Amino acid sequence: VGVEDQPMMFLFSDTQIVKESFLEDINNVLNTGEIPNLWKPDEREAIIEDVRAAAKSEGKETKDSIFAYFVGRCRENLHIVLAFSPVGEQFRNRCRQFPSIINCCTIDWYNPWPDEALHSVAERKYGEDNTLGIAEFIPGLCKMSVEIHQSVSEASEQFYQELRRRNYTTPTSYLELLKMYLDLLKHHKTILPQKIRRYRSGLKRMKTTNEMVDGLKQKLITLKPKIDKKETETKELVVSLVEQQKIAGEKEKICEKEAQESTKIFEEVQTIKEDCEGRLAEAMPIYKKAIAALDTLNVKDIQEMKAYAKPPDDLVLVIKAVCLLMGQKESWDEGKKLMNDPKKFIESLKTYPKEKMAPRMHKKLQETYIKQKEFDPENIKKKSE
Repeated sequence: VGVEDQPMMFLFSDTQIVKESFLEDINNVLNTGEIPNLWKPDEREAIIEDVRAAAKSEGKETKDSIFAYFVGRCRENLHIVLAFSPVGEQFRNRCRQFPSIINCCTIDWYNPWPDEALHSVAERKYGEDNTLGIAEFIPGLCKMSVEIHQSVSEASEQFYQELRRRNYTTPTSYLELLKMYLDLLKHHKTILPQKIRRYRSGLKRMKTTNEMVDGLKQKLITLKPKIDKKETETKELVVSLVEQQKIAGEKEKICEKEAQESTKIFEEVQTIKEDCEGRLAEAMPIYKKAIAALDTLNVKDIQEMKAYAKPPDDLVLVIKAVCLLMGQKESWDEGKKLMNDPKKFIESLKTYPKEKMAPRMHKKLQETYIKQKEFDPENIKKKSE
């Protein structure tokens, strides 16, 4: 614009205003032809060198006069076009804040589109997409669109007269109306085939269902003789069941007798149970004493036991019993392996699942170890002290 001396238009709409500071720069360009502090010193020098020859031909020699010549060129060649909507308070506020928008511009007010223009725009818009299949309806659609837009404009004016509040109907709103109708039409064009497929699928299923019902009716007619036969057999079966019921009554008497015998056996079992509970009551103090004895064990005790080069026989007997419970080979060497980690060994003794002990293991423990004369807890306790 300024260097090459070429006319240029700068179009700026209010939709491009991201920050209000944009308008401050526009205001400065309109007022003075330049934006303060826009150019760096090196850029300013480059501009002066580019236009020096043209400026000299106009009698400009100094740097300031050459740069002023460049700004003058920009003002002559740069045509700024601002496209602002008058809707709302923003346009008013911007005109107050940046007066050059009014003082340094020629304002073109666009009058409402006449019916012919509205009809022409609608006709072109509706005819753009031939896939919609509305070519024969375009005249009616155009007339309807114009009528809607104009009726809204009239209603907006009446609204202003009654309530003193503006509702603007602009060409943009008319274009939005056309776009909305086309979008809705495309949307329903997509939905309609889906509905048709759904209805066809429903009719097909109804037909299939009717065929199945007819088939079942035919099958029922065919099966009626068999059903009658089954009914006769059922009656005979009822008679047979009555006879079997008599037999069942006799067997019931036998069962009552057996129940009396079972009651007698139950009483004997109850006696045995009470005896077992008595024995359990005697064994519980011993069990609790054993648990308490486990709590007295510590890592040092286990390490001392493991250190025996030649352990006592009764100690070996106890360790073998422990190996049996742990599912290991019943020997002193295997027991020493178990005692490699004293803490883990003591914890395994405390948490041993005694309730899940197999009867076969319990029997072997009793016969092989507990019944041995050397397996005397009191004697072993004295030796360990």
